[in-house]
Amino acid sequence: MRNSSVFILATKYVQMEKYEEANALLKKIPDTVIDATIMKTSVLAHQEGTDTAALFLEGKLLQAVVNIQSYLYKLIEMEEETGNHDKAERIAEITDHMISLFGLWNYGNTVPYLLIAGYRKDVEKCVQLIKQLLSESQKPWNMTQSPLYYRYEDTAQGKAFSGVGKNFVRELYSEIENKKEYEFLRGNKELELIFEEHLK
Repeated sequence: MRNSSVFILATKYVQMEKYEEANALLKKIPDTVIDATIMKTSVLAHQEGTDTAALFLEGKLLQAVVNIQSYLYKLIEMEEETGNHDKAERIAEITDHMISLFGLWNYGNTVPYLLIAGYRKDVEKCVQLIKQLLSESQKPWNMTQSPLYYRYEDTAQGKAFSGVGKNFVRELYSEIENKKEYEFLRGNKELELIFEEHLK
């Protein structure tokens, strides 16, 4: 609970661009030295059965894959910032392949390319990708199509993962309206109409 609270506060400091304060808080969150997931899975299998253990492992796997996806997004941003555009494009392709390999939500195909277009201030490409992204975000994520999470889908957490489409639209709109890196997109009539349609 304490670590979660510290992380939330650090996130707010980052949003406010108070990086020293954020760093001081992040140093208080310990890195996990030992990953006991496999051992816990084995114990669960013996205590509660293979299905329960597999369900636990599916949740852990999904969490790990989503974390990797976030790391790749951040790497794309950093390669763009340092001018390594070819590297950014190759990482975007790797991130794109992850979607089908790991049975992730299809809107994730668009995000890496949108990050690149955003850094390059390519308005036309951004509008096109945002339109595509918003359309994909409204389609249900059917986790049962992947053999990796078919048990996990029926849990409360699985349902939460699959039902974030509406919130995603509002969050993206808020980011574009408030973050300075998206200032170049504000006032674009086509983009305003696209958001108006999806925010109904």
